[in-house]
Amino acid sequence: MLICLHGLPGVGKTTLANKIKEMTGGMILGSNYIRRKIFGCDAYTCVNVPLMPFTDQEIMLSYRTILYCAELVLSCGRTVIMDATFQKKVYVEMAKEIAKKTGHQFVLVKVICDEAVCKERMDERERVKQSDSIVGYAHHVEVREKIFEEYPQVDFVFDTSREYEMQLGKLREFVLV
Repeated sequence: MLICLHGLPGVGKTTLANKIKEMTGGMILGSNYIRRKIFGCDAYTCVNVPLMPFTDQEIMLSYRTILYCAELVLSCGRTVIMDATFQKKVYVEMAKEIAKKTGHQFVLVKVICDEAVCKERMDERERVKQSDSIVGYAHHVEVREKIFEEYPQVDFVFDTSREYEMQLGKLREFVLV
């Protein structure tokens, strides 16, 4: 199974990815990690980069790389949880193709969060500098306003600003059927 988390920066995709890993035993492939390995950008040495620190070509390269890794893991019979924004519809389509090519089920989970809760979490994350992400709330807003494309057909919507356990139970039922 290929589970892709689709949502703006800071909405809680990484936290949810870790929960899904616990329930499925799958492997998480995260775009933040892949980008840093490809482009040599450590989370807190790159803190002063512009809000959009990567070019469109670099972002496409990172998605191609992470999807290639997903294909290899799926080919070994393991579940993959993709922790990435999937900010463009084309990236979701690329992931769907990998699932189809490897004969695995594709699940798209849209991750959302109340804006005030998201801002509070991202401000705290930036303050304590213990997150995997290098971006603050300003990046969330810029991505939302300038580049994020909502994918029209999602399998599950998970709101990280609402009651977590009940949603996790429903998601568990959905993916473990």
